[in-house]
Amino acid sequence: MCANVPEREIVFPDVLGAECVPLLLLLLRRACARLGLAWLGLAWLGLARLQLSNLAQSCATRKKRAWATVTQDTNEPIPSTSAVRLGRAADNDTWVRLGYALYGGSVSEKTLKPVMTFGSQIASIRCIEPGETVGYSGRWVAKRASRIATIPVGYADGYPRSARDGTPIGSSFGLVPLAGKVSMDMITADITDQPQLNVGSPVTLWGATPCIDQVARHCDTIGYELLTRITQRVPKLFYRT
Repeated sequence: MCANVPEREIVFPDVLGAECVPLLLLLLRRACARLGLAWLGLAWLGLARLQLSNLAQSCATRKKRAWATVTQDTNEPIPSTSAVRLGRAADNDTWVRLGYALYGGSVSEKTLKPVMTFGSQIASIRCIEPGETVGYSGRWVAKRASRIATIPVGYADGYPRSARDGTPIGSSFGLVPLAGKVSMDMITADITDQPQLNVGSPVTLWGATPCIDQVARHCDTIGYELLTRITQRVPKLFYRT
């Protein structure tokens, strides 16, 4: 939509922050005082303030002009975030910028179908007896005869190492709980209550079920962090619907 807008109108350089002005003025004053040029220091002081004021006004004007250019074909109000958009009742907005909600994040009472699913599949299954442990330090202890699935994804892929036992993992037959600490390249899940699951069965780490916020709560973090920590080694598959 912005193809006809000159780049110079939508890219703005950083300007000197106002918090830097007192320090610059102090250095200038000291330099002029050492040289006995008090009048020159005052002149430079006035010039510096004038230049900074003009620069700030120029940047503000350029931003307003660029925004007016890209929105010249609409007179509708423009909601800026997922929370604002989902909280509105109007359906005739011309411009919408959705963010976190696109990925299934909860920002209001309404929830969108996520456009991204972080998934894997079961690589192996083993049966253990009551009292046997799973994962580093033996954190998870079987209280019954259990089927444990190994899933090839770990903190090197962006799955949170802080995930607690019981963190939900989605499957075609319902949620199954994480069992044991997250390793670099794999996690383990207790699939005892889902006998239909076998090697090769797909699992959802987060997406529609469980949603990103459910997983985040089990990791003492927020969904925004989980979305940004997926690493480059994870294959990205895109589907057109």
